[in-house]
Amino acid sequence: RTHVAAVTAGLVLLVAGAAAVGWEAHVANQERAKAQRRFDELRGLAKSVIFELHDGIARLPGSTELRKTLVTRALSYLNSLAADSGDDAGLLTEMAAAYRRVGDVQGRANHANLGDPVGALTSYQKGLAAAQAALAREPKRDGAAREAGWLNLMIGEIYLAKRESAPALDHMQDGVKILRARANRAGAPVESQSDLAAALLDMALALRLTDPARARASLADSAAV
Repeated sequence: RTHVAAVTAGLVLLVAGAAAVGWEAHVANQERAKAQRRFDELRGLAKSVIFELHDGIARLPGSTELRKTLVTRALSYLNSLAADSGDDAGLLTEMAAAYRRVGDVQGRANHANLGDPVGALTSYQKGLAAAQAALAREPKRDGAAREAGWLNLMIGEIYLAKRESAPALDHMQDGVKILRARANRAGAPVESQSDLAAALLDMALALRLTDPARARASLADSAAV
């Protein structure tokens, strides 16, 4: 009887422990699912603010202050996503595109912007870091390569506007190199060729005053592509 009682008590404790562990796992799964839903909602909200709401009001007269507010809100969303992005190459690529879009609105050189080149440079740099992280995980991810190329070019444009020609050309050459490699990859989308042509044109415009010969070569290369 003593042995039976001991075994029974042990089984009861074992079942109770298993039930407790099972319940804790259930609660943990629910919390993870809830966190994922919140994360996905934030991801969707960031895209909506950056690519829909801003574009919807950009042409309205007197919308500058509201555009600034939207950019501030979008950056808050993006920075929150960046803290939890982990190693999701798809999300990192989305973030790179979003940071590039925000940077364009803040202060892309030679385009209508909010006059904040310092903020634009910071956004472009964050975007480039995200694109590079995505490529480190998935080297053949086309979207990440595209963003890495263009973000380098955008950073180069900002430096060029600041009359810092050395870092400007370094970044622009890196951008062209990345976009050329993307365009030459087997099965690359047709868009990759037009991206390369546009990047070479961008390079030509950057060189036109300091190195006309290289500028002409880059224009010829762009035309050929």
